Amino acid sequence: MKTLCLLSVVSALGAFALHAEPPPAAPRPNIIFILCDDLGYGDVGVFVQNQRAARQDRSLPFFATPHLDTLAREGVKIPQHYAAASVCAPSRASLLTGLTQGHASVRDNQFDKALADTHTLATVLRQAGYATAALGKWGLQGGDDEKNAAGTPATWPAYPTRRGFDFFFGYVRHKDGHFHYPKEDRREVWENDREISAGLDLCYTTDLFTARTKKWIVEHNAAQPAQPFFLYLAYDTPHAVLQNPPTAYPSGGGLGGGVQWTDRPHAMINTATGKTCLASRVPKEITART
Repeated sequence: MKTLCLLSVVSALGAFALHAEPPPAAPRPNIIFILCDDLGYGDVGVFVQNQRAARQDRSLPFFATPHLDTLAREGVKIPQHYAAASVCAPSRASLLTGLTQGHASVRDNQFDKALADTHTLATVLRQAGYATAALGKWGLQGGDDEKNAAGTPATWPAYPTRRGFDFFFGYVRHKDGHFHYPKEDRREVWENDREISAGLDLCYTTDLFTARTKKWIVEHNAAQPAQPFFLYLAYDTPHAVLQNPPTAYPSGGGLGGGVQWTDRPHAMINTATGKTCLASRVPKEITART
C-alpha cells in the first residue's frame, strides 16, 4: 500500500510537470571586463599599498587607489589568480581565446601577431545574444611588418571586429600603447574603420577610453535596452612611458560627472585641457585621482 501511494504521488507530480509553465529565463547580466596593462598585484591599495601607508614611514613611498579598493570591498578578490603570461599580448591572447600559453598562438614576446581565427570570449557571448565591444589596446591584429607599417582594418586579419566584437575603439598596434597622448605622440586611434587621432588633442588615453566606453554604453542602452552587452576595456596604462593626465579628474561620476565624451574635435573629452604631463612634473592635485 505504501508503495502504491508513493507511485501515485510521483505520477501526479509528473502530470503536473507536463502542464506547468517553464520557469522564466534568468536575466543575463551585462559584463564589463577591465584589463590594466602591466598593473602589478602590489600596485593596488587593497593588496599592498594600504599596508605601506599604515606604517607611516615617510621613507617608504606609497599611493592610494580608493576606487579600486571600493570595487574589491563590494565585489570579490581572487588573490590566487594568475595571468596566463607575464607580458601583455600573450596574456590577452590567452584571456580572449581561453587557451593556456602552451596552446595559444600568441606567446613569449610576440606582439602584433594575429590572434588565432577561433572562438573568443566575444564570439561565444555574441552567440548567446550579447552585444560586444572592445575599447583600448588590442595588439593582436597581425598583418603588420616592416613592409606593411601602414596597416588598416582592411589589412589586419585579426582586427577586433573579425574576432567577435561588434565595435572597436582604441589602439591597434602594440607600440602605440606605449604612449598615452595619441595626437601629441603621433599614434593612431581607430574607431571601427576610421582613424580619428587628428581630433584628439590632449586626450590622455585612460580618460579617452573611459569616456568613449561610457558613451558606448549609453548609446547601446538607448538603442537596444533589452540586449545585454559584453564590454572588454583594455587600458594601455600603466604600461611603458610614464605620463600622467593633463588636469585633475572632474568630480562625480556616472552620466553627469567624472570624465565625459564631448564629441567636439580638438576637445573630445572634458579633461583635454592643460598640457601633456610627464610623471616628473605631475601637479599635486592630480596625485589622488586614481
